[in-house]
Amino acid sequence: MIETAMANFATAAKALKREGFSDREIFAMLNESLGEDSNAKAPLNLPEKDLSKRITQIMCEIGISANLKGFKYVRDAIKMAIEKPECLSSVTKVMYPEIAAMYGAKSSQVERAIRHAIEKAWEKGNLEAYMTYFGNTVSSKPTNSEFIAMIADRITLES
Repeated sequence: MIETAMANFATAAKALKREGFSDREIFAMLNESLGEDSNAKAPLNLPEKDLSKRITQIMCEIGISANLKGFKYVRDAIKMAIEKPECLSSVTKVMYPEIAAMYGAKSSQVERAIRHAIEKAWEKGNLEAYMTYFGNTVSSKPTNSEFIAMIADRITLES
């Protein structure tokens, strides 16, 4: 039954694309038909390689050193926040365990490595770049969740 519904949806989405509707409009129509918030964000229309590249670029600008273990965890966390924004409301219960599973680590190790990477960037990184991405919203080191959410939101707004 699910396979049939997905096939029907795919056919309808392709037809709407041919009619000139954007992914965001199709996503809004789907949400509206389900009775959900039609202002919900559609998934980004960036190829995965370009998304990872943009995230990495921002992280390097801010000063997160690529040799830190937390670098790849932060990158994956931001990507996850963009692709599944609902996971931002349960970072410790959903996001960290998923990332830990990807690398064969523990959730606590992922959390600590992310926190360490953010701390190092805050202490020694490019403060000007921090202000570019965070504005005046950050007067002290951001929490892991704040950092991830702000960068994810920034990338989402760019597209």
